[in-house]
Amino acid sequence: MFLGVDLVLWTHAIYDIGAGIATVLGNLQVLFVTFIAWLWLRERPRPQFLIALPVVLLGVVLLAGLGGASGPNLHPVAGVLYGLGTSVTYAAFILILRSSTKEVPHVAGPLADATAGAALASLLFGLALGQLRFSPPLHALEWLLVLALTSQTLGWLLITSSLPHLPAAISSLLLLFQPAASLVLAAIVLSERPTLLQLVGAALVCGGVLVAARSKTTSQFIAVEPTPG
Repeated sequence: MFLGVDLVLWTHAIYDIGAGIATVLGNLQVLFVTFIAWLWLRERPRPQFLIALPVVLLGVVLLAGLGGASGPNLHPVAGVLYGLGTSVTYAAFILILRSSTKEVPHVAGPLADATAGAALASLLFGLALGQLRFSPPLHALEWLLVLALTSQTLGWLLITSSLPHLPAAISSLLLLFQPAASLVLAAIVLSERPTLLQLVGAALVCGGVLVAARSKTTSQFIAVEPTPG
């Protein structure tokens, strides 16, 4: 259910602030996982986490366009809020998945369970918000099928299977490949052109997340699931 809410919020963030920046914000789940683990599991983070926090917050402010012009984005502040909500709900999903699959040797089963729960949550939200349509054009269904079979199925299985066997430092670096690639692909495919300040904000967010991810506590959670998308 948390995964379904995460995907709904992330989709709203994409519409309001663009696919590239929305994906950058989705990677803040590393910080929220650490916060939740600190408050709920009493796992105290290392000092570098507290050092990275103000850097990330400054990056979020710049991404929201609060430090200057926000370019062509329709609702940059709303998009950032949706992006933060994406990270919070995804962090909750990661912690629940981690605690419920400790003794499960296979990844396909938990992935199928999470997919079913996300579909149900999306259905309920779509009905409640009046945003559910069962008659999209055929080409849209074709692209959704490609998405489902590639990043949402094959990608999740590959990352979930490989990350637990990688050193924490490599996992941290791989964590930043997705937001960096999303900014480049969004510029090429969708013609998204973030402002200079927003690019600086994205760099600050990615750098802060990398520092936070290098701590021992956070690295234990990175290897559970990839970020959304």
